[in-house]
Amino acid sequence: MFQGSKTMSELNYRPFPFDPKTLTAMLLTTNLIFSAVSLYLGAAWFGYGFAISMLMTVLAGMWVLNRRLESLEFETFMLQ
Repeated sequence: MFQGSKTMSELNYRPFPFDPKTLTAMLLTTNLIFSAVSLYLGAAWFGYGFAISMLMTVLAGMWVLNRRLESLEFETFMLQ
């Protein structure tokens, strides 16, 4: 959150840096695909589809967060 002049408070209303629906759609599609594969492979593989899809989605979310945090210093000090 920015405080100060009107231009600083307008920075609070910028669009979100990425669309959270993208990660949700990724979780849904990878879960469907990997769960179907684990069902096809048999009872010994049950649950691995969900685990792999969660791992992939968490890694993608961490990548997006890392990219956002890399530009944080610039946005904090250069946009004042």
